[in-house]
Amino acid sequence: MVSPEGRRLDLSSGDEAILAAFAESFEGLILDHDYPRGDVRTAISRLRRKVRRNTGLELPIQNIWGRGYRFDAPLIRT
Repeated sequence: MVSPEGRRLDLSSGDEAILAAFAESFEGLILDHDYPRGDVRTAISRLRRKVRRNTGLELPIQNIWGRGYRFDAPLIRT
């Protein structure tokens, strides 16, 4: 992962899977019912902490109550 400032962050396979799910989903929305209970929430929480700790940035992930999560920025695969 590369921040807008060009800082690189190594991701685990789980981190990459969550970001790929956002990139491949309709409108960047991951629905809670598509994943086992708590798995998405835990993965997103870990990813947020890792990014915050290593870059000082907050990921633009919104919790859409009762539906799931949305990544509210363009994701570019390289």
